[in-house]
Amino acid sequence: MIHIPFKTFINWAFDGSKDTPIPKPETDSAGNVITPDILKKSGPLNQRYVISMFMKNPKMCLYLNKHFNNINLWYIDKETLFKFLKGAIIDFKMRRGDLLFLKTKKNEEVLMEKLEEKFPLLKYDDRKLLYEMIEASPEKNSVYNSFGLKRVSKRKVKKEKKIKKTGSKTSSKNFLKKNFEIVAG
Repeated sequence: MIHIPFKTFINWAFDGSKDTPIPKPETDSAGNVITPDILKKSGPLNQRYVISMFMKNPKMCLYLNKHFNNINLWYIDKETLFKFLKGAIIDFKMRRGDLLFLKTKKNEEVLMEKLEEKFPLLKYDDRKLLYEMIEASPEKNSVYNSFGLKRVSKRKVKKEKKIKKTGSKTSSKNFLKKNFEIVAG
């Protein structure tokens, strides 16, 4: 059974109790993930994505836009934000169907996160514009390589059979004279 961080977060957020602790990461004896780590810093649940899931509910969207539409969102740790959102879900009487899931391309998502790390003061629309300029650029591969996103492919060299070069045929007497000193005795 595959356990996804989104599903773990949603199950925890919509369980109806403010006192339920955030699920801790767990693995079984075989090393299979039972409960994923939803608080992992580099995980798929970042602050911006979690906030964007509530855009479908108008009251919640307006409230979050008023209080979290600024750079301070990145300074809130995930645990505090998740607990706040769980309380807001209960207060605004939200249902699971009120969530909005945005689909993104994987390469775009990774490059956008790298641009966000490099340029934290740029707004999302500016980073999106920068991303589109990079994609249209002929130096796109070098930009991806500079961020460490695409591996430099090594050119495969095919080995050719070596053909032995044979010179003019010589006799053994001439070969010995040419390559060795003959000491007369």
